[in-house]
Amino acid sequence: MSKTLDETIMERALALVETGWTQYAYARTRKGRFVDWRSPEAVSFCAVGAILKAMDDVLGPNQVQSIAHFSKLIASLPSHTLMSINDNTDKEHILSGMRASLEHLRAAASRPTAFNA
Repeated sequence: MSKTLDETIMERALALVETGWTQYAYARTRKGRFVDWRSPEAVSFCAVGAILKAMDDVLGPNQVQSIAHFSKLIASLPSHTLMSINDNTDKEHILSGMRASLEHLRAAASRPTAFNA
């Protein structure tokens, strides 16, 4: 079974956070400067910045679907805001939440529907 777009995006976002994580900014450079998450200098990302970057990588910058995907991707995370969790806990906590979200997306994708039953 192939992956859904949501799974692909969340996997990419997880990889970005695992490689380089930050707090209090969507993204940072190697020297720790704040930078836009779209910047080629960005090497570390908060959870939100990573999801935005992953959506841009997978869907492209002009996709109207991005907001709907973003909402769906963070819907299964804990009830606190994603930014608050990112900025007030540690990397392992946010990765755990993102992994749980990915598992939720995988489970939802594997449930039979009228279209794939």
